[in-house]
Amino acid sequence: MSTQDSGKTIYGRVTEILTISETDTSLAVVVLDVFDLKAARHPLFGMPVLARSSGQATYIIVSVTVGPFAKRLD
Repeated sequence: MSTQDSGKTIYGRVTEILTISETDTSLAVVVLDVFDLKAARHPLFGMPVLARSSGQATYIIVSVTVGPFAKRLD
């Protein structure tokens, strides 16, 4: 997942999705495990490489608006 924050793209893995309540899922926050996009591509696959900044996990919280077709997957 990537998101825009003040004009900067943030690449990360969703670790948690938190909502206000089980019945009101219109507003939520997502906890992202943040990665850096490296300049070099993977030598074998030619794909972009993501890596942890300084080798340590960094987390951020992003507010999201859930669309009308979202449903719980209990």
